[in-house]
Amino acid sequence: MLGRKKITIREDHRDYKVGPVMICCHIAPWAVLTKITEVRLTTLADVAQEELEADGYIDHRGMLDDLRGYYPDINFDSPVTVIKWGDLDPNSFYAQIHNIDFYAEVNGLKNTNPVL
Repeated sequence: MLGRKKITIREDHRDYKVGPVMICCHIAPWAVLTKITEVRLTTLADVAQEELEADGYIDHRGMLDDLRGYYPDINFDSPVTVIKWGDLDPNSFYAQIHNIDFYAEVNGLKNTNPVL
């Protein structure tokens, strides 16, 4: 995990809040701490060019095509949540998913956000 990605676009309007968050992966067991810096509710069509480029897309069509792999019914009118976060805490990288709650507790993280 290099920490280069600092944005994600998720289908639907989600209840994320600015503040501490633990980013995890359910496929490869790892977790890392960071802070959400911005949450924006919008539609897919209204995702800013700067935001879609930061998430690795060239244009709205490419973003739509890729997101349909995760959300088959998504379209340009679909509500989405744009979530941005800061630098990763390099001391927080942890690779045993069964200990995520314990790790958050010992690091003083009161996670008010769902896991990203």
